[in-house]
Amino acid sequence: LCVEDDILHQPNAFEVFGFDVIFDEQLSPWLIEVNSSPSLARETDLDTRIKEDLIYDTVILVNPPAFNRVALFDICQRRCSQQCRDRNGKNLRKHISEKDQLENDLREILANKLPRKYGELPRADLKGSYERLAPGTPSFERMKKAHSSYLDTLT
Repeated sequence: LCVEDDILHQPNAFEVFGFDVIFDEQLSPWLIEVNSSPSLARETDLDTRIKEDLIYDTVILVNPPAFNRVALFDICQRRCSQQCRDRNGKNLRKHISEKDQLENDLREILANKLPRKYGELPRADLKGSYERLAPGTPSFERMKKAHSSYLDTLT
């Protein structure tokens, strides 16, 4: 909510935030800051334990599809040479729309296994240690309402 107006939404991307927390004498946690680009360096044993699990769980959650590297190379090469021909005024394109060609290329690269659609939640077995916080959870809805109330007080 803090940066929703500043960072453009990208349906094919994700972010990892780092939360710096300190504990007092009663072991109560206090949030110090939230980092939008946390370091993933592993400089201590604790860093290694936490960050390697984070990286592993993130890759599992994202579930990137396997792809055909040879097809990717060939298609990139064909598309680059096609762009050069187009720029030189020699459009040798087949009679297929750019959208259809892109769809065909993606199917070839991904062996007809398309990635998860935008808005489609990951399978429960792919969550690792992640827990959904937003959107659509009761705590997120309460936070949105509080945020909106706060902004109302500023006007």
